[in-house]
Amino acid sequence: MKNHSIVDSQPDKLKTGSKKFCPVNATIGVLSGKWKMRILWELQSGVKRFGQLQEAMPKITPAVLSTQLQTLTTGGIISRQIYTEIPPKVEYELTGIGRSLVAVICAMETWGIDYIENSDSSYDSECLWNDLIAN
Repeated sequence: MKNHSIVDSQPDKLKTGSKKFCPVNATIGVLSGKWKMRILWELQSGVKRFGQLQEAMPKITPAVLSTQLQTLTTGGIISRQIYTEIPPKVEYELTGIGRSLVAVICAMETWGIDYIENSDSSYDSECLWNDLIAN
């Protein structure tokens, strides 16, 4: 039986050269996963090295961080700059298309605030992107 959900695996079709794909699924594919949005959060403030990202997210394993960074780099969301020195230095930063995701995430934040407030709950103001971007 074919899966017709909005989160099916259509972003994989981008890699196979298919001419038609769902834009919403492409966005979900870029943002989905436990750590991708957290990595984007860390990089939106500027260039970071692997160790800085690891330190900011102590619960992520180095292997998972490496895989997520590779996925975001392959997707053109972040760039990876390698410096030929000993020890090797590698820096990551958002690309232009990666920076454009900040607006998408801010829109998600706005929706989330409305949703939480309508459920008579409160939200953690420490994690607000709009406030961080405004400063």
